[in-house]
Amino acid sequence: MTASFESVGSQETLRLRVPAALRREPAREPEPAPDPTAPSRAKGGRDRYFDLLRALALVRVVIYHNFGWFWLPVVFPSMGVMFALAGLLMARSLGRPALGVIRGRLRRLLPPLWLFGAIVVTAQILDGDGPDAEGHPAWWWGKLMFWILPLGTPPYAEALNGFDHLVGQGWAVQIIVPLWYLRAYLWFVLLSPLMLWALRRMPVVTLCAPLALVTV
Repeated sequence: MTASFESVGSQETLRLRVPAALRREPAREPEPAPDPTAPSRAKGGRDRYFDLLRALALVRVVIYHNFGWFWLPVVFPSMGVMFALAGLLMARSLGRPALGVIRGRLRRLLPPLWLFGAIVVTAQILDGDGPDAEGHPAWWWGKLMFWILPLGTPPYAEALNGFDHLVGQGWAVQIIVPLWYLRAYLWFVLLSPLMLWALRRMPVVTLCAPLALVTV
């Protein structure tokens, strides 16, 4: 029995003396090579290519609304680029449960709209708008729901007093009509799970249907 212990001990000693480079270890799988076509990401997971497109789109919008050059939307369609980027990021996020993704988007979209709506609706009422201004009080109150969930254009008065002519009578139109972007974004967010499902199963039909609808 003593001899068996000595043999085991000698084997352990011999095993410890074997250089690490000569020991037989399980083969490791080679690490995959980086994809050269993948967009470069900055630190913190941000995509620099996407950030560049966003910046160009915002600059183009500002330049167009200041100078009105008609050829700018043709050279760089900023609205299409911004919606495409938002759709791509939404599709990536839908790897998680869709309800949670939609809830996260609404948390970023709706609270700023509610604050903006509280200020604008109050200003319109102070400037002469109200339930009796259109002759349909129930309809006026009902349309305020679009300030809570902008499935349609939030209500606004086309002509006001302008705070005793301090501003133009159409000031509400000028600041509320551009909210079409939020309305469209909300619809795309709500329909993204369905559109992504359709795109994966019927890609050609899904891509051609909006073009045919716009043409009609």
